[in-house]
This record gives sequence, structure tokens and C-alpha cells, in this order.
Amino acid sequence: MQSFQNYEIILKAISCIRRDKISIKDFVDFLKLFTKNPEEISKIIEMAIRENIIKREGRDIIIISRSKSESKIIKERCNDYCRRCNRKIKNCFYISIYNITFGPYGSECVKKFLS
Repeated sequence: MQSFQNYEIILKAISCIRRDKISIKDFVDFLKLFTKNPEEISKIIEMAIRENIIKREGRDIIIISRSKSESKIIKERCNDYCRRCNRKIKNCFYISIYNITFGPYGSECVKKFLS
């Protein structure tokens, strides 16, 4: 999987997480929707803290800045592989944030963040 290096879009995606609090593990899993590179994940976390989008509180990440634009989850029938976990999927989910679409993802990899 190629990494997605448009950090501005990733920071906007973080502000679309609908939960107020998310475990660090789940937050890293969310970032793996965009990159699996640990150095990039660390850089994104640092940037999000610096930009006041998130704050770390113990073992949790608190989302402190919400996006005015809602993200959308688009579901389509398909015969593909999840971009994050590489599982074979028949129902593809795509995340649309600021008119940029990411995916396909399986239901387990996308819904827990944006539903």
C-alpha cells in the first residue's frame, strides 16, 4: 500500500472522527487508513497535536477540533480487497472527505471511526 502524504487532508479527516474520545490504538488504526508507515503516523500525530486538533490524555486521544464538513461513507457492491487490511471484500466502503475519496475498505475497517 502506498502512503498518502497530503497531511492537510489527513488532519481534516481526523477532525471528522465522530467519537469524542478514541484509544491510541484505535487512533493509530484510523491513521492506517492513510499510511502504514510508523514514521508518518508519528508525524501526523505530532502535527495534529500542534494544530490543536487532538490532545493526548493518558491512553486516549481526545478530538478537540471538529470539522464543519461532514465525511460521507459510500457503500458499493464490489469484488476487491480492503486497502487497510487486505481482506477480500464484496461490500466496499469508501470515505469521502472534502470531495476526496479513499478506499475501498471493509466494513470493520471504516465504520468504527465514522459511524
